[in-house]
Amino acid sequence: MSSQISGSHATAKVVFYNDPKFRSRFAQFVLLVAIGLFAYFAYENTSENLRKRNIAQGFGFWDVEAGFDISQTLIAYSAASSYGRAFWVGLLNTLLVSLVSIFFLRQFSVLSSAFYGCRGTGSCRGLRVFTLKFSGIFRCF
Repeated sequence: MSSQISGSHATAKVVFYNDPKFRSRFAQFVLLVAIGLFAYFAYENTSENLRKRNIAQGFGFWDVEAGFDISQTLIAYSAASSYGRAFWVGLLNTLLVSLVSIFFLRQFSVLSSAFYGCRGTGSCRGLRVFTLKFSGIFRCF
């Protein structure tokens, strides 16, 4: 004999502070407010200290003449160029060096993997050791 519960049975109300959905949203709101307050006070404190020391804020210096040379450039640059131009030259140089390093490291890693199987024969030991050492040096950076 099975007893059936009628559909008229009302569900028990949960107190709002015990409701998991409310608690999770409230915790997220409190965390968002805390992060916002931290950012506001950090900005205000920094601004006040810069004002006390008469240090300019912003990116106005990007238009000022840099006054130094960069030896290798992918885009036109001279000592009369701005700091902003120097930033872009440095960023492009960094990307170039990174891409070239990744390419050569990949090539030496492939060579290293190809010669890894002939460990006991000794016929390719010198090249294998060279490629492993070379790729190990670049992996440190």
